[in-house]
Amino acid sequence: MRASVKLLAASLFLISSISFAGNGERTFRKLINSKIMYPLHLSQKVETEVYVEFTVLENAEIRIDSIACPNEEVCSSIADQLTSLKFDANNKEIINKTFAYKFKLEVEK
Repeated sequence: MRASVKLLAASLFLISSISFAGNGERTFRKLINSKIMYPLHLSQKVETEVYVEFTVLENAEIRIDSIACPNEEVCSSIADQLTSLKFDANNKEIINKTFAYKFKLEVEK
């Protein structure tokens, strides 16, 4: 039987609660949750949590402020995925804001 893998993402909402977030920030959070995937190229399938804090810069690029997890290969993949995302620089709700996420990687049996 082949194990499948999945990634769960949860915002920790350090800046604001989603109930108070505008539509631009909600759209941004949905994009993050839909685009960040379990790194399929890993040498081993692992279950772990990745804590990442990042800031959306004025040019709409992501700067990783901190990232932590027990597996360097996983951390690197999540950071690469985040920094490769492109956003609308006109979305003032996310520009110059810092976000914190917890990505939970699970292997389904």
